[in-house]
Amino acid sequence: PEIVKVNEKEVVYRVNNCLFFELALKHTEMVCEVMDAGVETGLTETMNPNWKIERLKCAGHGDDTCEFALRLK
Repeated sequence: PEIVKVNEKEVVYRVNNCLFFELALKHTEMVCEVMDAGVETGLTETMNPNWKIERLKCAGHGDDTCEFALRLK
């Protein structure tokens, strides 16, 4: 991932080379929603239960990249 922004309450990062891109183009909701949920669960269970992830951009939905914001609740 490419880190776009970091401060004590937020991390914004981009994924320009998603391993599931081709599959996501065919099954966008299934692939992207499952990946988002998996990342959020992994982060909250292993690092901090107060993190919330928000998808800002999604290549599967036609954006030029996937971009996410991790924010403290």
